[in-house]
Amino acid sequence: MSALTVVTTPAAQTACDALILPLAANHKPLDPSLARVVAAEDVPGRPGEAVVIATLGLLPAARLVLAGLGAGPVMPEEARRAAGAAVKALRGREVSRIVIDTAGLPELDGDGFARVVQALVEGALSADYEFARYRTEEPGRARIAHLAVAVSTERQAQAEPALRRAGAVADAVNAARDLCNEPPNRLTPAAFAACIETLGADPRLSVSVLGRAAMEELGMGALLAVAQGSRHEPRFVRADYRPAEAPNLDAPLVLVGKSVTFDTGGISLKPALDMERQKADMGGGAAVFGALTAALALDLPLAVIGLFPIVENMPGGGATRPGDVVRTLSGRTVEILNTDAEGRLILADALHYARSLNPRAIIDLATLTGASSIVFGPVGIGLFASDPALAAAFQQAEATAGERVWPLPLWPEYRELLRSRIADLRNISTTIQQGSMMTAASFLRAFVGDEPWAHLDIYNTAWNEAEHPHLPKGPTASGTRLLAQFLIDEAQRAGAPA
Repeated sequence: MSALTVVTTPAAQTACDALILPLAANHKPLDPSLARVVAAEDVPGRPGEAVVIATLGLLPAARLVLAGLGAGPVMPEEARRAAGAAVKALRGREVSRIVIDTAGLPELDGDGFARVVQALVEGALSADYEFARYRTEEPGRARIAHLAVAVSTERQAQAEPALRRAGAVADAVNAARDLCNEPPNRLTPAAFAACIETLGADPRLSVSVLGRAAMEELGMGALLAVAQGSRHEPRFVRADYRPAEAPNLDAPLVLVGKSVTFDTGGISLKPALDMERQKADMGGGAAVFGALTAALALDLPLAVIGLFPIVENMPGGGATRPGDVVRTLSGRTVEILNTDAEGRLILADALHYARSLNPRAIIDLATLTGASSIVFGPVGIGLFASDPALAAAFQQAEATAGERVWPLPLWPEYRELLRSRIADLRNISTTIQQGSMMTAASFLRAFVGDEPWAHLDIYNTAWNEAEHPHLPKGPTASGTRLLAQFLIDEAQRAGAPA
């Protein structure tokens, strides 16, 4: 974990290994010593472009990194990409102490400045991430030991809470990435449950874990059906964050994360190509885990419960077959026509369980449908919400978090496509190739009743095919920043300081 500080000493006078200068096209006048160095270089224009300059003693910093912010208004995601590109450009150099200078930003109001500072720090820490835990011959590179943000004295009061939020969110994202990167032979359902239990070391959060027998007693038939083919026993984990000062102790926000530690598809076996990526099919659970760590780090005065239905979906002699009918916790029966549509089955039981907690709202995140890649490519998260205010809250969080969401419909006709001839519901629609994002969400809605509910389909954004400025190739921890920012915004709406 990097040490984070705000400094008011002019960055041009600060000794460090690297000084990052994000530059907007309409930036304010620079310190003369900085301006002299910048004038001798071609300034990168687009977000995601950065150039490293050896200062040769002209500045106390050993290196100056110019990072483009683009020609338009500076938004948080552009700032995140700029800082990420700068840190990425420094790889391979001996750099442990970095200062980010805000002098190259345009004029911004207080809230806009705070959001951009938060994004700059998140981008830098995100780009510094590396998962090298299992490498023995080539150890991981040196990480940033100290990251400072240089601001004017007048901006210090806005920058300090922004820095604190950025550190908590970046740590949450990187913790979620660690979980998604873990090999599936290491992160079994029991191991994932044990990771969540570590959060219970904090007295503000309690964790309870149910095994197979307890789930059978409750009647979680859908979740248990998915787990039948694996020798690794399922777990159902509940993590309660209930700070004493939270105004919603009697009506918590309930977060539900799909947690399939490896998904072969079961009897409806997936193709072999890229199947190794299915270790990240617990990305929804990882995002909920990350959001809870952010709530703890920021001491958010908000009651939150995380639910983790954890299974491994494997073929085998005891595996669920296409055509099986199971009884869910709600009492509804489901005809399973495709065992690779397993996420909605484990969520069905978890969502119905969430209803018993008197929730203010239920939010689930899931790597649910491959169709999300067809609809959005690798860019946006599909948002389904039964409550317009909840949808608006996530769209507000998007503005700071930079994870794009787009609302999609829950028209009643989609539910009709899930009618079964022999059970209450079928787990895939009669037209599986058409509208499958919507039919999957409509299946989930059948188990939340009238509770305010939102579903985020993160399948298409959960894995990077190529490296981006602030996101390396591989698991992205999609939804973690968005969910953490949603909780921050909810706490502020409840009266917590910004």
